[in-house]
Amino acid sequence: MIKPAVQGRRKLRVSAQRRGEAGFTLVEMAVAMSVGVLCLLVLGQALSTAAGSSDSILKQAELLSDVQRGIERLRRELQSASPDLIELSTQADGNDVLVLKTGGPYTGAVRWGAHDQAGEWRAGWSSRFRVTGVELVREVLDTSGSPSGEPQSLARGIVLPAPGKKGFSVQRSGSLFTIDLRVSREFRDGNVLERHFSTAIKTLPGLFEY
Repeated sequence: MIKPAVQGRRKLRVSAQRRGEAGFTLVEMAVAMSVGVLCLLVLGQALSTAAGSSDSILKQAELLSDVQRGIERLRRELQSASPDLIELSTQADGNDVLVLKTGGPYTGAVRWGAHDQAGEWRAGWSSRFRVTGVELVREVLDTSGSPSGEPQSLARGIVLPAPGKKGFSVQRSGSLFTIDLRVSREFRDGNVLERHFSTAIKTLPGLFEY
């Protein structure tokens, strides 16, 4: 027969053991929660970095595609323009302005004009390329020099002019024209990507294909 004193000691040991097991379980839970929170923080940082990288890639691809379309349109018109009818000037914001005429359908003589927004060639009209706000646009000017229709956006995010640096610049050397374009994009994290594009285009009067 077990004595009462011995039974009491055994109960105390069992109770202490249970309290120890319960305490260890709480510690484990606390550690597990800490590790879980850390994992979530690391995962969140990784996702944020991945999102930033994805945003950067998309913005750069968008910027390149945007500029290529704009420069290609300008290149096509400039190559089929008459160098004698090209006008260059600088507007108030410091960016350059390019006005030109392209050759039209041959009817016994070479005629010069421009295509309107609908793609119809009009004799005596002109194309004007300039920056409005932060966009490089193409405008159509009628025979009086007044804009006709809505401007066509060629490139967005043109960098604001600074001393010695223009957002849109045109340099001429005879029939060779050098076009410089500076464009920027802002990412979600606030960083700004700026790119400089430059191309040389030679006018080919009399050899035009729109």
